[in-house]
Amino acid sequence: AQQKIIDDASRLTEDRHQAKRLRQEAESQIELLTDSENLVQSDFYSYRYFASEGFLPGYSFPRLPLSAYIPGRRIRGDKDEFLSRPRFLAISEFGPRSIIYHEGSRYIINKVNLPISESGEGLATSRAKQCPACGYFHPITTGDGQDRCESCYALLDPPLTGLFRLQNVSTRRRDRISSDEEERRRQGYELRTAVRYHETQSGELSARSARLMVGDTPVAYLTYASAATLWRINLGWRRRVNPAQLGFVLDIERGYWAKQSEEQDEPDDPMSARTMRVIPYVEDTKNCLIFKPEQALDDHQMASLQAALKAAIQVRYQLEDNELAAEPLPAADERRLILFYESAEGGAGVLR
Repeated sequence: AQQKIIDDASRLTEDRHQAKRLRQEAESQIELLTDSENLVQSDFYSYRYFASEGFLPGYSFPRLPLSAYIPGRRIRGDKDEFLSRPRFLAISEFGPRSIIYHEGSRYIINKVNLPISESGEGLATSRAKQCPACGYFHPITTGDGQDRCESCYALLDPPLTGLFRLQNVSTRRRDRISSDEEERRRQGYELRTAVRYHETQSGELSARSARLMVGDTPVAYLTYASAATLWRINLGWRRRVNPAQLGFVLDIERGYWAKQSEEQDEPDDPMSARTMRVIPYVEDTKNCLIFKPEQALDDHQMASLQAALKAAIQVRYQLEDNELAAEPLPAADERRLILFYESAEGGAGVLR
């Protein structure tokens, strides 16, 4: 795409120079990613590709984390490099306009790699509905999608539009941060987790359910799925002017994230006129267990129950804290269910 701008004589000289800079940055990133001396850790390792397509066991060649490109400081002779984070952590640490610290310097996430849509034009985005009662996710492929949840049959909320799968990101060195920015970043992003079970060839959901009894009294309803797709969605800053306005403004030609109002003193990124509001997300396939109490509990009780169950599972099966994750569904401020999933690559099989 940048080469087309470079070769287009009708474009402004400034646009062509910017396209050359973007191409040089992309070439530097490709060189790092395809480092022949460390091929096994490359995004383009052939065995890893076959594993992602289901031809080889995925636990042998796990999905790579997302990376942030850190440009080297030419004055000190530093080399370009990447910082990597697991995808579910990267959606917040590498989120739009986030600040990361590396070797005594601040860097701002100002740019993201853009996937190309199937038509070859524009940005590849999607739509989906999430159940407000259980957090189940419903991607929309045609029309307006379903009206009721496939899992609990509750009425669905209006769809989330402009869903954008987060790719590897780039950074720019940052010298100063205002107090407003620091407070906004301290509060962080509004993140939401969603789940969807694998579908069989007949269209049925691949999940097993059971009622947990204590004597003759039902206490909870359990649902286990061995190949569930989990989404983590970044809806925007928690501290934003309009809570109903979701997502971030993205330059869909060059990949730059638009500045916030409190960043006016910072130099502008060379954004084009083609922008779009998008909602970043990441996804992965995990073994998961959903715990639904038979009796309704308030948010404080659910949070305590979540922590207690997670600790009990870890002790019973001798798991490290980072091998098992627990999150509320459908949201942190409306806790109705508890989602447990094996966060370690390959999984230990303890949730069966």
